[in-house]
Amino acid sequence: MYLNTTLNSKIIESTKNTHLTPKKRHQRAVIEYDQCLADISKLKKRIPYYIGVALILPFLFPFLPGRRGRVPLIDRMEYHEAVIFGFVIMTITVSIVYGFKLENLKKNLKALQLKKHLANKAMVDSA
Repeated sequence: MYLNTTLNSKIIESTKNTHLTPKKRHQRAVIEYDQCLADISKLKKRIPYYIGVALILPFLFPFLPGRRGRVPLIDRMEYHEAVIFGFVIMTITVSIVYGFKLENLKKNLKALQLKKHLANKAMVDSA
């Protein structure tokens, strides 16, 4: 979430700076585009970490108490059933979170690609 917030604030900042020359706007757009590509590659490199969390946490999940003083899951069902339940929950959660983050970064990448194209066109037209 932090990545998206900083990227959006950078985009807003760069659109406020209309006094920049077309060449500077193009350079800034290229830098922001490259940064977004780097963020996407960092997210893809973290896939093994996400898989590790989704594999390890379900073994601890049955022993954690529920909300508001509820009994742990291990007291309500067998350990192997609780582990399978935790694995399913973690797999779904990690997949959804990863998908949302990747989709958001790709959407920002398309916006930056358009911004880069428009800055390039303005640079060529002014020359």
